[in-house]
Amino acid sequence: MMVLGVLVAPAQAQAAAYPTSTFSATGSGGRTSGGFIWYNRSVGVQGSVTDLADGWEGTTVHFDFFVTGPTGARVWADADSRTASDADRSFNFTQDPAAAPTPLSQAFTEIYVQVCSSIEADCGEGKWFKRP
Repeated sequence: MMVLGVLVAPAQAQAAAYPTSTFSATGSGGRTSGGFIWYNRSVGVQGSVTDLADGWEGTTVHFDFFVTGPTGARVWADADSRTASDADRSFNFTQDPAAAPTPLSQAFTEIYVQVCSSIEADCGEGKWFKRP
């Protein structure tokens, strides 16, 4: 009796290609730039904040994370910030809606970025960034 077999090579797993987008914003005495990695629900944030002022204030970049509510409206979900003083400070973090103050199951859909003077709270124009 002859047995014929067929060898099948296992399919290689493909790395998920998550969408990305870039951001930049300026404020009184500082600036920020970097990129977002839009994971299934969370968002990776990579970049830097630069303090260009005279050194006594510092510069803070604020990130506000939003989801889309049941009526399609933008709903605030979480926030984070990074500060530099007399320097250029890099950052790399992931914001997860499941870890928000009120945990959410939906994905972050928009991020509001604003650069401010740390002490005077003199802020530049905020910018909106949407999930691609």
